[in-house]
Amino acid sequence: MPIGPLMLDLEGLTLTEEEKKLIHQPQVGGVILFSRNIESPEQVKA
Repeated sequence: MPIGPLMLDLEGLTLTEEEKKLIHQPQVGGVILFSRNIESPEQVKA
């Protein structure tokens, strides 16, 4: 039975090589950012 889209979280402030590969997989539906991923509000402004 296939599963739906997966949500990923990231380890730190920059993408690891493994994370770069993972986010390009068709099963990935989005990425969750936590405080460990953000240094300043400007980084996530639209």
